[in-house]
Amino acid sequence: MLIMRWKRPLTAAAVLAATCVTFGAGYAVSSLQDPGKKAPQGEDLMEAPKPGPEHAVLAKQAGSWDAEIVMAGSPEMPGGMKSKGSETCRLLQGGLWLLSDFQGEMMGMPFHGHGISGYDPEKKKTVGAWVDSMGTHLGTFEGDADPTGKKQTSMMMAPGMTGEMVKHTMVHTWIDDDTRTFKMSLPGPDGKDFEAMTITYKRRK
Repeated sequence: MLIMRWKRPLTAAAVLAATCVTFGAGYAVSSLQDPGKKAPQGEDLMEAPKPGPEHAVLAKQAGSWDAEIVMAGSPEMPGGMKSKGSETCRLLQGGLWLLSDFQGEMMGMPFHGHGISGYDPEKKKTVGAWVDSMGTHLGTFEGDADPTGKKQTSMMMAPGMTGEMVKHTMVHTWIDDDTRTFKMSLPGPDGKDFEAMTITYKRRK
């Protein structure tokens, strides 16, 4: 994914620190109001959410994959540029988020990307984010799966061929348990979508 112009977000450490400060401040105030009050613990703490069927689909991606990449780059490049890569996916503890690490070559240059994806039960959509070594834009996406769970279609706003923000359509399809494809389309100069990139993944055994 060639996405650019990313503004630096809060780090995880900063968010964690802010959370701890907020929780600590709230408990300190309540303790002053009720000196005998004890900090919540054990079963009094909020129970962590459990993975559902949608997370089971994400879990199938865990493992190591060999990738064959075909990148058109523009509608005028039939057949496109071919290269190889590899991806390693793992579940975050708890099974709610899938982390991916992709390495390979794009347009003759080394390429390294990181993704995170999960399922938002309030939106009832798969959600995620992507960053890579060829851009400064943080790409965020949302999508839906078909009833079989074998085909996922997601949308992401990211820089297009001329640098303007355009809608990228991404289709992730399971061929079998050890083969999957990723296809990304975006508007060409005439405004019509064209298939800019296809990646075929084979599970490494």
